[in-house]
Amino acid sequence: MSINGRMFMRMLTGIAAGVITAAMLTVGSAGAAAATPGDAAVTDEAVVTPDVGTKDVERKKFDCKTPKGKKLSVSWGTGTNISTTIYFNNHCNQKRTIQTWVDGAGLPEPVKSKCLTVNPKTKGDKKFSTFGRTVVKVTSPKKC
Repeated sequence: MSINGRMFMRMLTGIAAGVITAAMLTVGSAGAAAATPGDAAVTDEAVVTPDVGTKDVERKKFDCKTPKGKKLSVSWGTGTNISTTIYFNNHCNQKRTIQTWVDGAGLPEPVKSKCLTVNPKTKGDKKFSTFGRTVVKVTSPKKC
């Protein structure tokens, strides 16, 4: 018997749902076994909830050529994600570039990732894929 694409996707969806359900039941029963009768603070929800850690925000400022005393402000999240959003506020009278550096997923050292150019006197954000890596540094080179 031959299987078409729609039937194959239904099979995969059913298998994935079964695996997730089995995993939740296994973790839930382990959490229930670890709890003592007098310990009401331990619940199945607390055991099943994944620990994603805290996500901090990094901020960096770069001096403008003109006007004096003004800056390009950049911020980004430091957690390991599928994507990262870079927020910027360019107070300068000229275009500026923002170069991101990523680390993780077997990389021996940080490598250049995305480079974007922002217009003068603009504020905004740019979301891009990091494929599970972490943005560890942001620089402002003369050009990308």
